[in-house]
Amino acid sequence: MARHVIRPRAFPVTNSGSTGFASLGRYVVKHPWQIIADWIVAAVVIIALARRC
Repeated sequence: MARHVIRPRAFPVTNSGSTGFASLGRYVVKHPWQIIADWIVAAVVIIALARRC
């Protein structure tokens, strides 16, 4: 019978405290259409500004 070795995670998962990336990740998951709309608006603005130059 093979024995499996349980190794600790390289980056332990904790629920205490909230980092910036964790907050951003939760927001993106909760509001995916807002993120898509924001990217579309950003693309339109960048294209409009690029045509002026």
